[in-house]
Amino acid sequence: MEQKILAVIGNPISHSKSPLVHNAMLKKIANDYYYGSVEVKEEELPDFIKSMSRNGFRGFSVTIPHKVNALKLVDVIDPVAQKIGAINTILNENKKLIGYNTDCMGAINALKCETNLNKKIVYVLGSGGAARAIIVGLVENNCKVKIWGRNPKHTKMLAEDFGCEYGELERIDNKCDILINATPIGMHPNEDESPFPKHLLKKEIIVFDIVYNPLKTKLIKEAQRAGCKVILGSEMFLEQAFEQFKLFTKMSPDEKGARRILLDELKKNVLDEKTLFLIGYRGTGKTSIGKKVAKALGREFIDTDELIVKLAGKSIPKIFEENGETAFREFETLALRCVCSRPRLVVSCGGGIITKERNFPLLKKGIVCLLSASPEIIFSRIYGDKNRPALTDKNPKEEIIHLLSVRKPLYDSAKDFEINTSKNSVSKCAFEIVKQLKNY
Repeated sequence: MEQKILAVIGNPISHSKSPLVHNAMLKKIANDYYYGSVEVKEEELPDFIKSMSRNGFRGFSVTIPHKVNALKLVDVIDPVAQKIGAINTILNENKKLIGYNTDCMGAINALKCETNLNKKIVYVLGSGGAARAIIVGLVENNCKVKIWGRNPKHTKMLAEDFGCEYGELERIDNKCDILINATPIGMHPNEDESPFPKHLLKKEIIVFDIVYNPLKTKLIKEAQRAGCKVILGSEMFLEQAFEQFKLFTKMSPDEKGARRILLDELKKNVLDEKTLFLIGYRGTGKTSIGKKVAKALGREFIDTDELIVKLAGKSIPKIFEENGETAFREFETLALRCVCSRPRLVVSCGGGIITKERNFPLLKKGIVCLLSASPEIIFSRIYGDKNRPALTDKNPKEEIIHLLSVRKPLYDSAKDFEINTSKNSVSKCAFEIVKQLKNY
């Protein structure tokens, strides 16, 4: 009888999305397949793999930290896996264990969906196993590859193996057609990190980040703002899973269904865990709309202005009068630090929170929605408001126009998405924010 038990093995393994994706695809073809997950320690790996055929396994997906050591424990190694020096798939074929590496094809398939690879200049960031797997495919597709890494010894060795150029990551430039991040930089929980300077991004570059949790890394977000075409790490994960599925079942996978299920799961994780920060000039509706959004999502709502008053023990006008704007901005950062690491909040931020560079990394721990409105609408909403003193010597309307002009590039740099509140009701704006958050 054909063995139909499959599993992903690694340590740790609880985070893996492989069971979700593979079981979704397997249900489309038969009910007698099952795909699970098994945490296997490094010292347990040899005995576990040897017992594979005896215990009825059809195959394994192999993940960190076993990809290299597993190569030594199979009977036959696919030529591509041999070049890579690691496997991510083991197939039990008539009690003979065959090792494959579908990471290579997964990355190349994801790239080919967006561009022709022939003679492209490709920068690969990283010198580990993932980078090696991708480089094998790039070289086979006639790309000119340059490897950039933080460990000069490892980077040089990898480059020499494939006849590639190499350089130190700290000295990277932007003279490439394709940029691939094959490092874990930007992976959860370090979402505020990026391996590539944003000022070097230009719209002619295709940016591919193999990290898929979070779904959109800081690098991907910055690349999108720069006008770059981007490829998400979820695409490589899916493409390598499709190749595994074909090996396990000798059938074609339901690619569309698997993609939908994985993306829904990753988006749900973002929606469930990330704090939503509302930024924008005062009068754009951050508080009233924020309360509606919080209620719709079942979250706690926090207004940083209210938190500042509690921290300072005095009203905002009093802070400005007695301590000045500099002191107020210090309280503003302190308030932001108090809330930025908490999950599942909706936070209304002061209009000038983006004027201090130190606040940007704090905001980027969550999802940032910019609320905007025309100067005329803003003036009509805040005319006569005495809770905030003037920040310039201009009349109120001129001050609004001036500050909006000055702050626009800062708001645009901080935002993940934007909602214009000029013409819509509070409820309509809240609905649109929830919708955008789910699509984020």
